[in-house]
Amino acid sequence: MVVETFLIHIKEDASDVDKRRIAWGVRNIGGRIEAALRNGTVLIATFDNRHVEHFRRLPLITLVGGVTFSGRKIRKTTIQNT
Repeated sequence: MVVETFLIHIKEDASDVDKRRIAWGVRNIGGRIEAALRNGTVLIATFDNRHVEHFRRLPLITLVGGVTFSGRKIRKTTIQNT
């Protein structure tokens, strides 16, 4: 039971009701929608990884993939007054 971030791609021809049902499904399992992109056809969601196969089997979903965020190092700069 590991909570991970996933990219969920929904078919372009899915209705708004279908998109809401998928979002409801994520929230129903204790997950969270982090972002909805491209008119709701792409979701970035965080949920327990044991539920991945359930979403992959849904006919309206074309892709469920793990997302890894890697931190970028920010270079320290100084401003000199002349």
